[in-house]
Amino acid sequence: MMNISLKGKEQGMKDDRIVDLYWIRSEDAITETSIKYGKYCYG
Repeated sequence: MMNISLKGKEQGMKDDRIVDLYWIRSEDAITETSIKYGKYCYG
């Protein structure tokens, strides 16, 4: 279900799927956001 690139260009779910998780108030949205964007926030 996750879209993971072998070259590391994209990791985790697609953005629209993450937004869908937020709309349905799923706690998985936070986890998936961290997986995909954590490196941008925390170096």
